[in-house]
Amino acid sequence: GTQPRLDDPRGRWWIGDAARSLRLLPREYYGTFDLVLVDLMSDVTDVLRISEDLNVVEAATLLLDPERGIMAMNYDAGPPNLSGMNYVADLYFVDVPFFCKQGITVGSGAVDFFGKEQIDHGIDTLYWKFFGSDTNIDKDGHQIDPRFNLWNNYRNTKTISNSRKTKYCRKRWSADHDPQKKIEDNFFSESDTSYGILLILEVENCIFFLPDIEKATSVIKTSVSQALERANLTKLSWHEKITISATTSAATIVFLFQEGYIVVRIWPQYSYCAFDVMLWSKFEKQNVVRKELLSAVRSNCRSNLNSTSDEALPSSSAYRMVTGGMSGTDAMDKDQKTVGPPSPLETEWCEEEYFTKKGHFYDIPQSVIETVLVSSLNTLIRSKRTSTSQIIIVLCGKQTEHQACTALDTLVTNKHLLSTKFIVLPVWTCPPTISSKIACTRNTLSHLRKIMLIDKFVGIPKIDGIVIDHAAPRTMGQVLHKMFNNTEIRRELLSKECVLLAILPSSSPAGSTSFKNSLSWQHVFLERFQTDFYKHAPAYLSEVLFEDVGSRSSAQLRIFSAGDHGFFSHLLEMTEKVEQMSEGSLSSEVQSVKNGLNNYVADFRPSFVASRDDYDHEPALEQWRSQKFMGRQTIFHFEEKKAAE
Repeated sequence: GTQPRLDDPRGRWWIGDAARSLRLLPREYYGTFDLVLVDLMSDVTDVLRISEDLNVVEAATLLLDPERGIMAMNYDAGPPNLSGMNYVADLYFVDVPFFCKQGITVGSGAVDFFGKEQIDHGIDTLYWKFFGSDTNIDKDGHQIDPRFNLWNNYRNTKTISNSRKTKYCRKRWSADHDPQKKIEDNFFSESDTSYGILLILEVENCIFFLPDIEKATSVIKTSVSQALERANLTKLSWHEKITISATTSAATIVFLFQEGYIVVRIWPQYSYCAFDVMLWSKFEKQNVVRKELLSAVRSNCRSNLNSTSDEALPSSSAYRMVTGGMSGTDAMDKDQKTVGPPSPLETEWCEEEYFTKKGHFYDIPQSVIETVLVSSLNTLIRSKRTSTSQIIIVLCGKQTEHQACTALDTLVTNKHLLSTKFIVLPVWTCPPTISSKIACTRNTLSHLRKIMLIDKFVGIPKIDGIVIDHAAPRTMGQVLHKMFNNTEIRRELLSKECVLLAILPSSSPAGSTSFKNSLSWQHVFLERFQTDFYKHAPAYLSEVLFEDVGSRSSAQLRIFSAGDHGFFSHLLEMTEKVEQMSEGSLSSEVQSVKNGLNNYVADFRPSFVASRDDYDHEPALEQWRSQKFMGRQTIFHFEEKKAAE
């Protein structure tokens, strides 16, 4: 395992209640972290609260640097909702000893995990190798990008909500909230238990210039008093006790000050000095106090008395514990402005502005539809080793002189750009002479079975792809759903690795709801494939937004893909091909990818179970052997019992 490395000055260890710790972290910490890890069970994340409106996970997200910060949180039931994150990826791993499965959600306000290149930092891992091979190969011989091996879901909310305008982004209060009351309540209130921070600081290899215990104590006492003055702490008194025996000599000095106390213990013969620093107010001073105390001690000792270089400075280690404080202190009102998450009224508001990034939606040019459809079919419908041809059906509107089937015309015209295995066939909307849905369903089924006769002739057993033209009516979606809802018919007609595509332009301006509504039935239709027909993973429902750079026109491609274990890799390949075919005139952005239900693993057997011998214990044992037991300390915290009302 890993060692805590309390001696590394880059580390700041806080031990204790996470919610309390977040309340007491210096304010300048917030908005500066590159990585935040949260290890909590899903059902307790909302119970642990920093304040009435902020739980522990929401507070942890505020620690992130808005330009590059990343947060990772494990989950046991379902993926957590990381509020304020523009980009979120759910990772799912089924090979954990004893537990079988493990989920981790990764989120960021600025880092898009989907298109961002991963970097190997050279971290040695015992089991999982993210960069063990350049590519993986699926059963049909296609290469799969290994960086997506654990990906389960993906969400990109930046295209529909500009939720990270500022470093700290919060929701606006509802009408029944009193903002002034929030200022008064904030993070500290009379009903709260008092707070305190106990800093444990140790200095080792400290050979005192004055080995005499009384003289060393006098010098340390003076140096620490000066350190407290430099830290702007209000000293009240001090007390000392010197113990001398035949084998050891030690001294204890207690400094009392308005904001807390410091206990100093020195053992000159062991070159050791220890500090217990308790603060119950002016929490922002903790780092200053630590720095000043180290400076005070190091000015009176060296690890090598014959050297004045920095290498001769004694080593130190430190950690903090969140404890109870001192009731009745008058500094709490000031402390809430210097520690803990920023107050809700100190942050700027997040305004939900739909599609603000992508501008306006106008009718998308035919060339865009051609590029998107051709690239999508060639990439997402993978050629199979066992088949010579693959059938793609296009769901069209009514077959009349006045209504074209744009998707069908596009694929027929660009047949030379499609895979040679594709056979594109239309399925027209039932004519007016067939008025009932039951009759339309029978007619459509009969037509599809004729396709399957052709299918048998060319040697393909199933339909591999369905393209929905924007002119196809909602009634045909209902007809196909009713037809495929029959398990026997679905098994007869559809491939287990089926892909559905729906691409629609819109003439609605930005901010209008008609764009969303115009895709509603197609979206529901594809969603039903995931919830009703292909329930278990891999069964991906995805949305991709395309924009023509020149005209600022946009279109959305909705995708359902079943049976493709390398879907994320293929989706990235598709977006890259679209931009390549358009010679940079089209930009793409994946908005969401949602997988189906995770499969149950019967008789689970992990592929690898680490044993004790797989870890190097020598560094830990070496550190343990180097320790010398100097005493035991127990801290009690007493609270005044309030009288019953």
